[in-house]
Amino acid sequence: EDVAAVLQRRFGMEFRFTDGAVRRVQVSGSFAPRESIENVIDMLAFVGKFTYQLSPDKQSITIKKQEK
Repeated sequence: EDVAAVLQRRFGMEFRFTDGAVRRVQVSGSFAPRESIENVIDMLAFVGKFTYQLSPDKQSITIKKQEK
């Protein structure tokens, strides 16, 4: 959730979570200033073992628990 708040400020996007457990997944990382949101969230999703869906207008991202 804290990382989502930082990314929300940086990219001007809204982050949504499908449940509380995925909200508490701990991830961290360091990225180049010009890194795209897709690259950043792809790397964080891999490390945090979650999936996401980017809205068609690229204004929001929904974070989901990874299916087993």
